[in-house]
Amino acid sequence: MTYTVTFGTPDGPGANATRVSFTLPTLLSDSSDVQTGDKVNFTIAKPTDPASRRRLLADPTLQCDPSAGLCLVDPTQARQSARESGKDFVVGGVPVNITAVVMLADMCGMRNPIKLQRLKEYLFNAVQGQPSRNVTLQHYYQTCSWNKLRYLPANVVVQNIVLNCTGIYQGTTMYDTANSCDTPELYGWLKDGLAQVQQTLGITTSSDLNRLYKRKTLFMAQRDNCGWPGMASIGCATTCNTWINQGSDVVDMQVLFQELAHNVGLQHANRWIDNFNQEYEDFTDPMGSGWPEDDPYYNMTMYCPSAPEAWKAGWISPAANYSLLSMGRSTKITVTIPSMHTSDTTFLYINVSGLPQFKPRWPSNAALLNRTYQLFFSYRVRQPSPGYDSALHPDFDRKIWIHNFNSTVMNPPRADPQDADMKTSLIAALGSQPAVIRDGFTADQFFRRDFGPLNGSSFAVNGLHVQTVSFTSTAATVWICYFNLNKESDGADGPCSNGLDDDCDGLTDAEDPDCAAFRSSPPPSPKPPTARSPSPPSVTAAAAKAAAASSASSAAEASPAAATPPAFASAPAVAPAAAPDHGWPPPRHLVDP
Repeated sequence: MTYTVTFGTPDGPGANATRVSFTLPTLLSDSSDVQTGDKVNFTIAKPTDPASRRRLLADPTLQCDPSAGLCLVDPTQARQSARESGKDFVVGGVPVNITAVVMLADMCGMRNPIKLQRLKEYLFNAVQGQPSRNVTLQHYYQTCSWNKLRYLPANVVVQNIVLNCTGIYQGTTMYDTANSCDTPELYGWLKDGLAQVQQTLGITTSSDLNRLYKRKTLFMAQRDNCGWPGMASIGCATTCNTWINQGSDVVDMQVLFQELAHNVGLQHANRWIDNFNQEYEDFTDPMGSGWPEDDPYYNMTMYCPSAPEAWKAGWISPAANYSLLSMGRSTKITVTIPSMHTSDTTFLYINVSGLPQFKPRWPSNAALLNRTYQLFFSYRVRQPSPGYDSALHPDFDRKIWIHNFNSTVMNPPRADPQDADMKTSLIAALGSQPAVIRDGFTADQFFRRDFGPLNGSSFAVNGLHVQTVSFTSTAATVWICYFNLNKESDGADGPCSNGLDDDCDGLTDAEDPDCAAFRSSPPPSPKPPTARSPSPPSVTAAAAKAAAASSASSAAEASPAAATPPAFASAPAVAPAAAPDHGWPPPRHLVDP
């Protein structure tokens, strides 16, 4: 992770603020809570050797950028002074119109392989106001965000530019288009390209350009030195940047969507593999490895983001919302989960609170963040081209996808910390029948997890059981249950005879094999009544009735007391089902710093 600190914002065509680039040790950068636009206080100094970074070896607390002629004194001690929310998050369902400058660059004598008109055909619908027959960027946002994030030609400038082989980045530092792809090149190309756009539009200052067009996207002629298909700023304050390494006349819509979603503030979509949250490995999400198959021009089918990513962007909201500790012990709750293609109110959200707070290690004054174990259950059904989830693989169709997202909840939500444990994670799937979905990742008929002791609960066991009921073309039905015993027979309060399904496995008391050892023997047969002498013939009928009543009372008094409890019957232990192996070798990675 590379950070660029910007000092000041000078105006004028081609003006460029002074930038100092630096990195942090992995352990720090992986847990930082900083996004584009945040204001951070640093101590700066002049380097002893302005022409070299060798100063770093002499004093590891300094990070010097010779292009800026400045050093940052111990970046690990930087303090945050203001936090910036991603301005392209949708808040309260109010639509956001994206404003952008898109530059199609010929570079150092190399022509861009895609023409301007063809690029526009990938960006915008052919006929405004009518449904698109292809997957364009406009259609992508319109469909997946439920028209909350709008990418319209009226708000986007698309222009050809020409970039030289060399040029000034800042100070006396030059960029080298032919041989390098580093901070001087990335920001030098943007500086020179935006100067051409300002001149074309007749805009005098860079401040005015940023006010009118916030996002800046550069489609570069293929640069082998860059080694990645795309890169972008995470979050967007007054401005944010995206670089696309264009290698053909086909725009890879998944790459473009992923990079521009970073501007929104979204992170990569991950999957839990071998006790680690593996980056990019969520194959149901374009922010991970969700890529269309059999779509050579990337313009007929698409994956929409997973439920936690779309929720974080403000595009969707839950159809059902529960807190585990408030669900009621051993109570089944039936929930219908609409397919994500049906509306913007679809997924089941269950929050597990009571976990310890999270303290980012950078900046040094970062506040404690509330950490919860948030579960997102979404149902996804493949739609015809070019509709919602039209690229969904047949093996992924009509499945409930379970994601964990431990990020903080904010309104609007900001980009989550870089800690891998705080990013989205695909952890399980549910289907109508058990099945292997991909290389060991399975779909099961139930999901079950014990979260252990939680603040706010007196129980050592605090668990969730989710059981599938039905699947249709528009919705799936499940029942959910909060349990405090892992087995029906656990506990000291007679759980096998309390009328509850204490372990939430769908079986109550004696129905549950866990209670086999507690089943009672049948009650003993009653003893025959004691023989009595017949009444004398001289008694009256009333006296006979009284005598009979007296005899019955005597017999009752003579009956034995309650039967002694039966001895416990021994029964074999019931072994738990083996947990499925969810490992999967990672597919091709995007290189996306």
